[in-house]
Amino acid sequence: MGYIWRTANDGRCPQHKKLEGRFIPWDNPPLVDDVPVHAGERADCSCTTEIVY
Repeated sequence: MGYIWRTANDGRCPQHKKLEGRFIPWDNPPLVDDVPVHAGERADCSCTTEIVY
């Protein structure tokens, strides 16, 4: 189970642009700035998750 990473395209998360549309497993988040993070987890992140069941 996981989700599709969706960016808001508002310029707040330029480093997340490369993750747009990728499937992300809940148990294996990508590294962003060397930290494992899910979409929308950081306070400055406007990305969202599109849940995949």
